[in-house]
Amino acid sequence: MIKQYLLLIFLTIPILLVSQESSKLIYFPDYSEALANASIVEELRIKKYDIQFKPEHLRQFVNLKELSFDSFEDLDLKQIVLELKGIETLRQLWMFDCRLRKIPNNFTKLKNLNSLVIDGFENLDFEQTFNVLKRMPNLIELDLSNLNIKQVPSSIKKLRQIEELGLDDNQLTELPPELRQLPNLKKLFLSSNMLDTFVIEDNDFMQLEDLNLCYNKFNRFPVELASLPKIKRLVMWHNPLYYIPSDIPINSTFKELNLSRNELVNIPEKIKNLKALESLDLHGNPIVNSSFQLLTGCYNLIELRLGGTKVKEIPVGIAKLSKLKTLGLTSTRITELNPELETLDKLETIGLGHLNGANWEQIFKVLANINSLNSISLCRMGIKKMPDNFKNLSQVEVFQLGLNKFNRDEQDRIQEMLPEATVSFSVYD
Repeated sequence: MIKQYLLLIFLTIPILLVSQESSKLIYFPDYSEALANASIVEELRIKKYDIQFKPEHLRQFVNLKELSFDSFEDLDLKQIVLELKGIETLRQLWMFDCRLRKIPNNFTKLKNLNSLVIDGFENLDFEQTFNVLKRMPNLIELDLSNLNIKQVPSSIKKLRQIEELGLDDNQLTELPPELRQLPNLKKLFLSSNMLDTFVIEDNDFMQLEDLNLCYNKFNRFPVELASLPKIKRLVMWHNPLYYIPSDIPINSTFKELNLSRNELVNIPEKIKNLKALESLDLHGNPIVNSSFQLLTGCYNLIELRLGGTKVKEIPVGIAKLSKLKTLGLTSTRITELNPELETLDKLETIGLGHLNGANWEQIFKVLANINSLNSISLCRMGIKKMPDNFKNLSQVEVFQLGLNKFNRDEQDRIQEMLPEATVSFSVYD
């Protein structure tokens, strides 16, 4: 999404921080320290309790790339633009919970701005705002989340330059038809609304690649999306989704499909029509074993997550998924592994925690023969002593063993069995 949430660590000794999620931009959490080092600061976050802040300070941040304001009731955006207009490096401006009703006309002076977040405003004048933003050809990312929007104003169609649009946490009950008139739209975020359909007409969303529909009210998978010519990624977790129609187009461009935590029991046989599919997440659905069998027809899968489903066994034909690198089976009903798994010579990561009644000796016997395996999650195994053949997993570099019942002596024994491996007994690692 446009917004990036970063963990701030406040230290008593002033220190220069590097923000990893913002391409390692130079950033100081303390405003006075930022001001003292203004010439090198690239990311600046100003909060309502930064009482030292004055708009005229901004002209000193000559290399500023990202700027955010949080919870300002009296933000003088017109004055701020006047101070920023000479800073050609500024690319992103984020404003959260600020009491603004209008975007000033001089906002267009921020000629190089390409990302704008307007989040949590009250009573924003959309007509006036869009009339300003349409005159900013470099502005391609716009986030209008948490604005209590029930109907997207038709004037949004004026923003023809927009490639990424966020409308999360609003009150939309139907797909805004105006969005179809954004010819360059590639990414669309509509999570936490009240949508239950996604109607598509000819020539709609021709450039759309990435769509987020989490936390809505879909009970039927919008199979129409599979016909979009450039769609690659769909995320739809936490919907009451229980049905996927069988008429899946054979030439769909879907590469990533996340349908975790829905109510799916069965998968249609034509799921194999998703020839380009590389990542499928069905975690937390009541999927049954027959559906797992059908997934063996998705030959290009690299990542498959079935944790928390009702799957009981690894199906015959799993070897067909020869490109598989990640397999998630945590909290399923599996007790043993199909030896056919040993043929998956690209499998690197597997999750097998919380398998009630599992035959761990048999499981480890199979895993020991997968030479490509380098990471295993074995949380909540339900045992107090690790089987001796655990030591045969010498090819594995990382083990996650959190939430187990191993005492300190057993933990030491486990580590001694594979001294070269990184073994974590913490749920937080």
